[in-house]
Amino acid sequence: MVAIIGTPLYLLGCFFILRDLLLWLRSCTGIAEKKPFLIFFITLSLVISATPYFGAFWPHGQLQRIVQIFSDFWMGVYLYTIMVFVILAIIKFIMKRTGKGDIFTRESKRYVLIAGSIIIILIVSVCGYGYVNSKNTVTTKYDAAVDKTCGGIKTMKIVEIADLHLGYNAGEREMTKVVKLVNEQDPDLVCISGDIFNNSYSAIKDPGKVAKILAGIKSRYGVYACWGNHDVEEPILFGFTFSSRKTRLYHTSDMYSFLEKANIKMLEDESVLVDGKFYITGRLDAHKPGNGTRTRKPVNELTKRLDKTKPVIMLDHEPSELRETADAGVDIDLSGHTHDGQFFPLNLTENIMWENPCGKIMKGNMTSIVTSGTGVFGPSMRVGTKSEVVSINVTFK
Repeated sequence: MVAIIGTPLYLLGCFFILRDLLLWLRSCTGIAEKKPFLIFFITLSLVISATPYFGAFWPHGQLQRIVQIFSDFWMGVYLYTIMVFVILAIIKFIMKRTGKGDIFTRESKRYVLIAGSIIIILIVSVCGYGYVNSKNTVTTKYDAAVDKTCGGIKTMKIVEIADLHLGYNAGEREMTKVVKLVNEQDPDLVCISGDIFNNSYSAIKDPGKVAKILAGIKSRYGVYACWGNHDVEEPILFGFTFSSRKTRLYHTSDMYSFLEKANIKMLEDESVLVDGKFYITGRLDAHKPGNGTRTRKPVNELTKRLDKTKPVIMLDHEPSELRETADAGVDIDLSGHTHDGQFFPLNLTENIMWENPCGKIMKGNMTSIVTSGTGVFGPSMRVGTKSEVVSINVTFK
């Protein structure tokens, strides 16, 4: 529903952006006043504005892939442009109220030329930086202590990754780098905290090659994962979906096949005892379990039959229910989902939504670690945040 409601607002924003861009072009050159240029400009503007719709609903293929990649980047440019417009509107209002608003007279070509040039340079710089930064995946390290014995193991290296969002903005090149960073940590255990896919298995350019790359992860105890809210097949527009609470969403057979080829063990509201030493429990996603319903098992039901003298590691895509998870006897809770806001200023609002938006906190005796993820959702940009692989050095009693 949000995707449908957002259409008028999106188109209105496009109108203001393109109107002011044309005004700036007219301040730069007289060519922008000519009819042939106006026809070209309006046509190009309509095509660019329509790319989110073509990307979402065009049949899968190379053309659709190119359009979707462009559309994702365009949405980042769009968001930052709208943000600048809002800031300018506030500044104009304040200056007019203080009697200094004459410099904003729209008929002033000099003002339009200078202000427009500054805004364009600023937006291009921020978006360009955001794109480059999104490809610069780093390794973040944490320590965690568990007051339990672990079958004679004193320390364990856990590597967590999440939010791969395999598809238009993440494929062979990105996963090759992620696997390299993971293997450099010489992990005992690798955990993937959801959102392996990006709402479309078909969006992966060469699934076989990507699965083979992920199968190259080296871990003593294997690679385990839980599902995320984007690991279901459904169309997306403006970052929102069309599904309602009654829509039945599923993990597809192609997704299961991909995970099998990648040697990734998916845990679906279930626990496994690894080598008789510790448990790994994986939860279905809180909002989109992908099993045709809107429910998942309570966390205490998942752990009530476990031997709590052994360490319990929980994989839960969204960092919610931290108190309930700690009370259920979980020692380490690994999550993703938040992207740490992905780009400024959204990263400043995450503390409002999540008790642990990104990083490490203690909840009783439980360590909660939330990663900002290796990939991106929507615009291939990260401003004020980082793509990361998390390395956790765990010590046992």
